[in-house]
Amino acid sequence: MIKYNKEDVMTKNWTPNELIKLYRIEKAKTSLYRDEVSGLIPQATRVARGKTYVRVWQPKDLPQIGKHYGFLKSPSATKIIAVYTPKG
Repeated sequence: MIKYNKEDVMTKNWTPNELIKLYRIEKAKTSLYRDEVSGLIPQATRVARGKTYVRVWQPKDLPQIGKHYGFLKSPSATKIIAVYTPKG
């Protein structure tokens, strides 16, 4: 039995389907589970929903999952863009 703090109840946990939609992953849920077992993404916690347990990831795990599945790559160099728009 998992005990939760008040903060844990109020935060949004992410299910596998929600992660697939968030990161636009073109894989099945089973591939996500395999990556979890192999250690490519953090371990999910199991939350009871009725008689079954559902895998969920906490918001602190999202950056690590995004590094593996994210469609946005880190920039290679810093760029500063300034736009001047006079009004009047």
